[in-house]
Amino acid sequence: MRKIKGLKKTIYLVMCALLLTGCGKKDVTVEENKNSSVYEAEVYTTEENNEESVVEEEAESTEIPEGIVINDGRESYEYTFNPHVIPDFYVETYGEEFVEYYKGFCDAVLAGEDSFECPDYDTYWKILDVAFTFLPITSDCLDMPVYDDNTIVDGKCQIVYRYSKNEHLKNVEEFKAKVEEVITTNIQEGDTEFERALKLYQYCSMTYVYDYVQLETGVVTGDKLCGGYRMIMDETGICQEYAAAYAYLLLQVGIDADVVGGWNDDTAHAWNIVRIDNQYYYMDTTFQSGYMSYPLYFFGVTIDDYAQLSGFPAESHTVGGTSMIKVNYNDVSDDRFEELRKCYFYEIDHDNHTIKYEGYIYEEIDYESEDNGEFFEGELEF
Repeated sequence: MRKIKGLKKTIYLVMCALLLTGCGKKDVTVEENKNSSVYEAEVYTTEENNEESVVEEEAESTEIPEGIVINDGRESYEYTFNPHVIPDFYVETYGEEFVEYYKGFCDAVLAGEDSFECPDYDTYWKILDVAFTFLPITSDCLDMPVYDDNTIVDGKCQIVYRYSKNEHLKNVEEFKAKVEEVITTNIQEGDTEFERALKLYQYCSMTYVYDYVQLETGVVTGDKLCGGYRMIMDETGICQEYAAAYAYLLLQVGIDADVVGGWNDDTAHAWNIVRIDNQYYYMDTTFQSGYMSYPLYFFGVTIDDYAQLSGFPAESHTVGGTSMIKVNYNDVSDDRFEELRKCYFYEIDHDNHTIKYEGYIYEEIDYESEDNGEFFEGELEF
C-alpha cells in the first residue's frame, strides 16, 4: 500500500490540541412548530471560538490522501430516485397505514398538488415531522398552513407553497438532479453497504461547509430555509442539516439511517444512526468536517464511545422528532470500526472486500519530541 509522504508532525499537534480543548456553546434560536419538536441549532466551538481557524490551518497543511478512492473504474451506481424513503423507525413506530398517507404526501408535494389524503391532525403533524427531514425539499417549499377548520376537509389536507407552481416544480427537478449527481459520482455498482456509507460520509464531511454566519448571528445564509434541502443544494448548513442530508442520501441508496439528537446541559447537537450489515452505528459528519487529519474519526462509533468523544451523555440521545424515542443502548454497541478511528490514510480494495489503513496512536503529547506517537497499519474486512 502506498504511504503518504511528508506527513507533518504539526498536523497531529493541532489535532490533539483541538481534541483536548474545552468546549463552549453558541446559541441559535430555532422556532418550534406546533406539535413538532426540533433540535436547537447549537454546536460546540472551542473556548477561543477558534474552531474555524483550526480547520483552515489543517486545510492549508494537509492534502486529501490520494489513496482515498472514490471511483476505481467500475460503473456508477444504477440509481433511481425514490420519492418515498423513510427510516424503518417510523414504519415500526407509526405503522403501515401511516406510511401510505406519507407516500401520498410525498407524491403530492413532488407534483406540486395542493392537497393530499390525510385522516386527522395527528397524522398530519407526524407526516410533516418526518417529511421535513426525509423529503428534504419540504423544509423549504412549504408555508406552514393555518391550523384551523379548513386545513383538513373531507379527508383531504391542504398544502400551501412558498413558491409558484412552476418555480416549485423547477426546484423539484433540480433537487432530483442534484441527488442523482451526488450518488452516481460517489457510489459505484456493486458497492457494499459499508462502501456506500463510507463514500457518502466522506462526501458530506469533506464537501459540506459549516454555516458560521448562522452560528454567530442566527441568520441563515442564502435564500433557502434551514434544512437538509439547503445542505444538499447549497452545501452549507449546521449540525441538523449535515445529519438530515447524510441520512437522506443513505436512504436513497438503500441504507437505513435516521437523525439522532442529544443534549448536554443547555447545548444540543444532531448526528446520525446508520445500519450497516444489520448493525447500528453512530456517524457524525458535522464533527468530522473539522477533523480532516483523521478522516474516519466519527465513522461507525458505538454509543458509549460517541458519548465520551462528544460530551453528550448516552441517556440524552433520542431519535424521531415527534415521539422523541430514546435510543436503545444495545442497538449501537458494535465496535467493528474502532480501529479505523485514528487512521490518517485508508484505501478501499473492493475486489477483496477489505479496507487498508495506517495512522498514529498517541498516549501523550510532548511538544519538544521529534517522534510523537506509535505508527500502526492494518486491514479490515467488510
